[in-house]
Amino acid sequence: MPELSYPVAGYLLPDDLPAARNTVRAAAENRTRFSQLIPPETLQHRKMADSAIPGDVFYSWMPLGDRALLEAGEGHWKRPYLIFRQMENGTLLAFPGSHKPKSGSCFAALPEQYPWYSLDHIQRPTVHITYFDISSPMYLEPRHLIERCFSLRTEHLQIVYRKAMNRTWCEKTGLSDWVRDRLVIETDDSVRYLEELFWVRKREKTTATLHPTTIPEGHGQPALFCQGKNVIPDTNASCFDACIGELDWMQTLNPAEALNWSEYLKLEREKKRGQEVWRKYEESPLETGTGSRNHRFVKG
Repeated sequence: MPELSYPVAGYLLPDDLPAARNTVRAAAENRTRFSQLIPPETLQHRKMADSAIPGDVFYSWMPLGDRALLEAGEGHWKRPYLIFRQMENGTLLAFPGSHKPKSGSCFAALPEQYPWYSLDHIQRPTVHITYFDISSPMYLEPRHLIERCFSLRTEHLQIVYRKAMNRTWCEKTGLSDWVRDRLVIETDDSVRYLEELFWVRKREKTTATLHPTTIPEGHGQPALFCQGKNVIPDTNASCFDACIGELDWMQTLNPAEALNWSEYLKLEREKKRGQEVWRKYEESPLETGTGSRNHRFVKG
């Protein structure tokens, strides 16, 4: 993937990015910001940045100029940041953390899941929930890093990847393919296989059971909007197994959508089963052996 032309430390990427010229202008203005409050980069900063991987949580300076820091107040100069990606220019794309959710697209690190964190090189008990705002990534320079607090578990990093895939900034910054390559296929995912969309009914170690989808013919069906079109499970098709490595993740059905699709399949199959039983009943011969139940007698 080509490197972004405008990643600058501290430049906020909102969900609705401005036009390209405004983006470049904002980045250029942000590049002139210089902070004497934030310590200069040292070899230790560079080592922390080089070793940072997706899912690491660092206690860091907010990547702002002195004026913005002073306006925020000393108590808000530092906060946890969730590392999302290490960029080729040495910056780190990260999500800011807070004890209060800032938007509807947050990952919550619960105290029972992460009971300890490191600060001042001391292991401390976690008291509050930390919300990482997936809608507002920022670029951190190595000098912003203070200390690694903890790292997300693999299954939680997958949640972050999935949340990021649904954000406009991920597509507009060209990171969608990078994120998609790191997604693990799970049950109730929508995937692309041989240029068609499928529903993952079951996930095994190296294979997934896929159910074909089709375009709905009428209203009242539990359609899911995916890849620019509405799709539903194809009730005329059967499941089959495919290799996980050949599947491209598209999106994940939420529990309500997965339940609706399961119930839809169940009802449609029961309806077809009932129609099949009735058809066989209609075509079965009479007990007297005089013909089928649909046979009409003609008087001679």
